[in-house]
Amino acid sequence: MKPDAPENWFEDIYADTDSSGKGVPWAKLVAAPLLVKWLDRRHPRGDGATALVVGCGLGDDAAELARRGFAVTAFDVAESAIALCRQRYPDLVIDWQVSELFDMPAAWSGAFDLVVEHRTVQSLPPDWQTRGMAAIADLVATAGTLLVIADLRAEGAAPEGPPWRLRPEELSAFTTAGLDEREIVISKVRHEPDRQRIVAAYGRD
Repeated sequence: MKPDAPENWFEDIYADTDSSGKGVPWAKLVAAPLLVKWLDRRHPRGDGATALVVGCGLGDDAAELARRGFAVTAFDVAESAIALCRQRYPDLVIDWQVSELFDMPAAWSGAFDLVVEHRTVQSLPPDWQTRGMAAIADLVATAGTLLVIADLRAEGAAPEGPPWRLRPEELSAFTTAGLDEREIVISKVRHEPDRQRIVAAYGRD
């Protein structure tokens, strides 16, 4: 890890699992339902558009995009996670990469028609979240879209984590970084009525 980046606590978790995802609390082994729902409405077919999945974990969101015809790049800070992605999806054409959010390849800047951020920012300590959102915003191409899926913390609650859940207003860091807000939907988490999740789409003109 770079000295100016938050601690990588993910490698230990992924190094201790296998393709079943056992022991990884967030591993559902399917694409995020809110991502699938949004894609069905907005981008049912990728038609070769470039897509990047931030913090791809075991790769299910990336696989969903690839099956829809996107040209997909997916990265995670955990080398063990990327090894498992390659093992789980050997037949899909996906550019799996090990990378840190704060040390991504320069060629990725402004390179992707669709960027998917699924609960990665909330894995960062609060002091790093604004910088993380700026780094993610930089990946979006002109006329491209950023899709953010994040858990919300209750009004007035202090951020405690990991994960350090967000408040909707904190996502304004994406617009400060040069994107335009296009869509915000807040819904209750299934089977957990006291929790909420946000789906936010941003664009770059």
